[in-house]
Amino acid sequence: MLERHQYLIEPSAAVTVAAILTGKAGGLASPTAVVISGRNVALSTLRRILA
Repeated sequence: MLERHQYLIEPSAAVTVAAILTGKAGGLASPTAVVISGRNVALSTLRRILA
């Protein structure tokens, strides 16, 4: 989510996204909605903060 969409999301949201993307979330109906919470931050800003 961070690299592709520039969203720094909370861990619980990341687990849900990962489960869906890897197919481990079970038989979900399409379309499926996921609530993603966290803070929107530019990847360049995060890299600068973490450096």
